[in-house]
Amino acid sequence: MALVVVVFCMKELLKYIFPILITFVLASCSTPSQIAYEERQAQIALKNQAMQKERQEEIERRRQFMEQAEEQKKQRQLEIEKEKEIQLKILMELSSIGKGKYNYKNGDVYDGEWKNNKRHGKGVLLNLNGNKYEGSWIKNLREGQGSQIYKNNTKYVGSWSKNNKHGLGEQTYKNGDKYIGNWINDKRSGEGVLYNKNNEIINQGEWIDDKYQVKVIREVIKINKEELDKIADEADKKRKKKLEQYKKEQIEREKVLKIEQEAKRKQLEKEKEEKRILKEKQIQKEKKRIENENIKKERKVKKLFNKKFDKAKLECEEIGYKKGTEKFGQCVLDLTE
Repeated sequence: MALVVVVFCMKELLKYIFPILITFVLASCSTPSQIAYEERQAQIALKNQAMQKERQEEIERRRQFMEQAEEQKKQRQLEIEKEKEIQLKILMELSSIGKGKYNYKNGDVYDGEWKNNKRHGKGVLLNLNGNKYEGSWIKNLREGQGSQIYKNNTKYVGSWSKNNKHGLGEQTYKNGDKYIGNWINDKRSGEGVLYNKNNEIINQGEWIDDKYQVKVIREVIKINKEELDKIADEADKKRKKKLEQYKKEQIEREKVLKIEQEAKRKQLEKEKEEKRILKEKQIQKEKKRIENENIKKERKVKKLFNKKFDKAKLECEEIGYKKGTEKFGQCVLDLTE
């Protein structure tokens, strides 16, 4: 009995100790190379995990960067739209009041009169590059009398046409020289005199395409202001006459335009009325067709009912009921229901 107990205890003990012994033996039998290989594998696994984490972090950073860039783009777009609305509002206000100051996106500044969102009338334009014009405008173009000061200190005072120096004018150059005479399309053309800074004549006579054509004897003379003023007054009168003619033509054009618009409006109203009448006719035609169909249906139903009613009377007579009696009438009603 004691032996059996001892054997049982040894068996149970070996059940728990045997795996531990096997593990110890295998561990003691492992070579250094195997241990190094396992360590390398563990290091590679850790390195891979670190790299995977870095990649995920990089992807997240890029995603955040893209979201920020997209948000900045949207914000910039909103700012641009808002700026456009502000500029448009300013233009509309200027158009409505006829006079005011406006800052352009390129840095230019205009202060003066407006018409239909365009520089029209008297006004001053200061360019970002330093040029300055003060005078008359027509539909955003220099037109009439005005003065231009350039960034190199050259100054022109005189007539303008379609943004070009055209007509009688005086230009003083940065070196002190001065030209008084006629201009065509921004060039000295026609009769003119070129003076130096001491008011001495350099060239006097005919000019073509900004070039002097006739040689003259140089002499010291004084500018005939009265003659120039007279020429300027005549040019101004011609300009005013031309402007009045232009205004009259504009009024006539506006009248013609109003007449055309009124005729067009009446034509549209006529077409609209014709369409309405045609539509009403179609509706009336459709109503009449539906009424005719309903009448036909009613006639058909009435005919069928009469046929059924006559048949019911015959059957009631065959049964034995006499016409004119209450039972005959009830029989007919029962059979026609």
